[in-house]
Amino acid sequence: MNFDGIEIDLLFARLALKEIPDSFDLRDDMLLKNLDQKCVRSLNGCRVTDEILRLVPDINNFRLTLRAIKLWAKRHGIYSNTLGYLGGVSWAMLVARTCQLYPNALPATLVHKFFLVFSQWKWPQPVLLKQPDSVNLGFPVWDPRVNMSDRFHLMPIITPAYPQQNSTFNVSASTRTVIVEEFRLGLAITDEIMLGKCGWERLFEAPNFFARYRHFIVLLASSAKPHDQLTWCGLIESKIRHLITTLERNQHITIAHVNPECYNSVPLHTNDGHPLALPPGTPVSEEQPTELKKNEEGEVIPNVCSMWFIGLVFDKTNVNVDLTYDICSFTKAVHYQAESSSVLREGMTIEARHVRRKQLHQYLSPSLLKRERTVSGAKRKHDPPPPATKKTKRLSESSTDEVSILSYNDDSNSSNVCEVNLHNGAPEKDKNPEHTASTSSIACT
Repeated sequence: MNFDGIEIDLLFARLALKEIPDSFDLRDDMLLKNLDQKCVRSLNGCRVTDEILRLVPDINNFRLTLRAIKLWAKRHGIYSNTLGYLGGVSWAMLVARTCQLYPNALPATLVHKFFLVFSQWKWPQPVLLKQPDSVNLGFPVWDPRVNMSDRFHLMPIITPAYPQQNSTFNVSASTRTVIVEEFRLGLAITDEIMLGKCGWERLFEAPNFFARYRHFIVLLASSAKPHDQLTWCGLIESKIRHLITTLERNQHITIAHVNPECYNSVPLHTNDGHPLALPPGTPVSEEQPTELKKNEEGEVIPNVCSMWFIGLVFDKTNVNVDLTYDICSFTKAVHYQAESSSVLREGMTIEARHVRRKQLHQYLSPSLLKRERTVSGAKRKHDPPPPATKKTKRLSESSTDEVSILSYNDDSNSSNVCEVNLHNGAPEKDKNPEHTASTSSIACT
């Protein structure tokens, strides 16, 4: 629900009580007795929040620090529980733990200590605000000694209220790598801020995601109507983390970094059917064709499109990577889920394409590319002169110079394999001209 521009989650829980007094305290664990699992989860949203506030030494310092960390996380693209990053409650618990470790520190110091603590944290050692309560009402709790699945969690942050749960079970190897790297860079920036070498605005500068990688997977979600698109995008977004996990299993892929921003495209009928992403927040024209158009096969032609970008880092040079099966498995799983939940409508499509950095202008509007370049250029302008020591760079900047991505050409009846060769970031001319047009797609739809 959206109230006065603020997104609000409404939760419902049924308690075994005749009435709710004004002095009602949700911290009493016995209130959970005889409740079903759904009601317990709904109540735990409030119970966890109340417990966090009770466990921090200074609520005002905690709140101001949390606002800064949340803004930093959103600007740096690591705020999304759905896509495998950290959600709001996870960031709150990390800040609360920092406040516990430095109870007398002011918000500016707490922000610096936040990066100091968690850039050096020995994951998967769990983050706990207190020792788990010895309550036994039969609900499952996070305990790797008992639950085998809990042992595979990569970045456990445990909620303080019973039943204790890991709020970051969606985190994958790639998202953990990206988050830890941002912690490390945040520490370097706050070190300079504390020494007076730069201002706080430097911490909140958004990095240029599209300049980090040489290879991208673009996920295109399209529908015939805006109302259908909202549901379609929500379903696909909830499944992207599974695609990331699948890509991580590929022996040649070291990082699959998904940008949490979902970019809306201009209406497809206004751009000859080609998607073109707009800057976030840009209003999309609501002008729609009076009638749904169909192709020669009688299928509805989509008009509304959204897209996600996944940056890829490969571990070796001169490698051949075939992602056709992985992408096809993902698209089939999404269609199956849509059909089983009665969400699928005419005109809904999902497609994945391989895009090189030099081809991004085909998918990003000039205003969006200009904004990304401006942010990157401004960052270089304000950066102090580099020291004589070894340059500190992002892990993503170690992307290989020469990579071959293989995929089946689904536009023909042949099962031949198409190859894309990169030498020092520049495409090598394909000796077979028939393959030239098909190298931008790596998956079937």
